[in-house]
Amino acid sequence: MALSWCISHPARLVIAVAKGEFDPQNMIDFVVRIDAANARPYRKMIDVTGVTALFSADKIRRFADLIRQREEEGDVGPIGVVAGSPNVHRQAILFAQHAQRHRQIKVFHEQHDARKWLDAADATTRTDGAYTVRLNATEIRSAVPR
Repeated sequence: MALSWCISHPARLVIAVAKGEFDPQNMIDFVVRIDAANARPYRKMIDVTGVTALFSADKIRRFADLIRQREEEGDVGPIGVVAGSPNVHRQAILFAQHAQRHRQIKVFHEQHDARKWLDAADATTRTDGAYTVRLNATEIRSAVPR
């Protein structure tokens, strides 16, 4: 398979790495499995630096539409995309521009930069042992740690 991933429930983090001749269906299968694992609201780092295939702008937009639609279906976490080569980086930027609605999506050249950004995003939701729960657009702050 051209896509491998791991889910850390304690860290609320998903890390995925795509390599070689990558098929967009691999990403759709990944999204389905993320949902099955109840990890949709987790932070996600998607590393596509090893992808050799290039996709049409139309394919990228269609996939971005699917990702964008997920915000309407429930809570989603930020996505950090790691793309090294100039061509893959441009495709990742196109994806991010079309997929972003309210959730944060950012493209990086290096994994460590994506991870720092994702960790900072997590820190804004967890401070001093408190966390925020969203219920029908109402925020409730709790002093009980996760």
